[in-house]
Amino acid sequence: MTGKSYTKMVPPDGGWGWLVVLGSSIMNVSTISIGPSFGLLFGDLLKQLGVETTGASLVVSTMDGITNFSGLIVGPLAKKYSYRKVAILGAALCTTAFLSTAPANSMLHIMITYALIGGIGFGLANSSTMIVMNEYFTKKKGQAIALSMTGTVVGYMLMPQIVRFLLDEYDFRSALLIIGALSLHAVVGACLFQPVSWHKKALPEAEEAHTLLPADKKDNPASTDTASL
Repeated sequence: MTGKSYTKMVPPDGGWGWLVVLGSSIMNVSTISIGPSFGLLFGDLLKQLGVETTGASLVVSTMDGITNFSGLIVGPLAKKYSYRKVAILGAALCTTAFLSTAPANSMLHIMITYALIGGIGFGLANSSTMIVMNEYFTKKKGQAIALSMTGTVVGYMLMPQIVRFLLDEYDFRSALLIIGALSLHAVVGACLFQPVSWHKKALPEAEEAHTLLPADKKDNPASTDTASL
């Protein structure tokens, strides 16, 4: 007798998932790639404030701590809303952090706008890219994550050159405003994070996979005897 067929919905493991990878790369380039260039970008301002070394360490360590902590709330937020909305919120906070830090004239201002707001934004944006990868990929998850991190590597290489060019052509505040505008591209990347339910595939599944083991043993006592041998 032919078993009754069933289907289950599984992640696409490709398809639109590759556009999700592209969106993750765009987000990484537009947000977290600015981190290593903090000293280059803020160096002159911190020197004017008289806190060059101490100030840089304090801002960077505070932002890193907030970034890591905010990543803990991404999962619950993504379940309640969606990872796309969380990613867009993170991208918007990153842009807000850059733009609101431009007129900074004190360490307190930098700590609130860049370290606090920026740290939350970086944490939401970066963690949401990891969550969406787990949703879209199974067998090709490692390959997808590696490709998405390409954006981070490219950003780490290009951002110092961009910052140096902006500082040479403009002043610190104008450069930060331009970087804030560039970071807004992360919203475009986040918009590619469509719900995975839109792209799941139907996978055939045999009836035997739905049969309970105790029922099998009851209907086939011979199999139990064989197993005991």
